[in-house]
Formats: sequence, structure tokens, C-alpha cells
Amino acid sequence: MIALMMVPLCMRCISAMPHLFSKPLYVQDEIAALQLRRVFALSEQIEVHDSYVDFTYQKRRMSLHVSNDNIIISPGTQICFTEVSDCRFAIRGGILVIIIEREDSSAEKVLSPLP
Repeated sequence: MIALMMVPLCMRCISAMPHLFSKPLYVQDEIAALQLRRVFALSEQIEVHDSYVDFTYQKRRMSLHVSNDNIIISPGTQICFTEVSDCRFAIRGGILVIIIEREDSSAEKVLSPLP
């Protein structure tokens, strides 16, 4: 009897699951943006260019740019955003933003206030 009462509840939970995974890049992008906000909050000498950003993080000179359809931090290969066709960086009201272009969409993420 109790098992029969649980069936509608279980079916409702299962039917909602596909919606959780319908935009996996959105979730990954939010996590990457949060990680980059932390990196830029701890960085110095941030130099913004149209297609890349140079900065000093933990006394090392680094760059955030597109490479092979990914946005990465180098030196090294820390991948931040994937499946990217292009990206641009801009300063809007003293705030560093990244504009991420993909085949079917465009997204803008706030990265850091600039001094």
C-alpha cells in the first residue's frame, strides 16, 4: 500500500531530472566565472586587451585567452570555459567582463572590478 503511494512521487522526481542536465555548459560557466573572480581578486597588474587579459597571480605573469575552442589560463593549461568559438574582454563601468561566443549563444560574465 505504501509502495503504491510512493510511485507518483517517484515518477514526478524522475520526470524533473532531464531539466537538471539540459544546460550543462551553463553550470560549468558559472563555476568557471566564480573561480576566475577569485583569481582576479587576488591578482595584480591586470591588463585588459580585446582578446586576452594579462595579470600577475601569486607573483607569476599569466594570461587568460582562447586556445583550441577553450578559454584557458596560461602558462599551463587550466581550462576555464569549453566549446567556445570566440571571446572578448571589455571594461564596463570599471568592471572587467568576458563575452563568450558559442555557435548558438553568447554570454557575458562579470570577472572583476578594476582599480
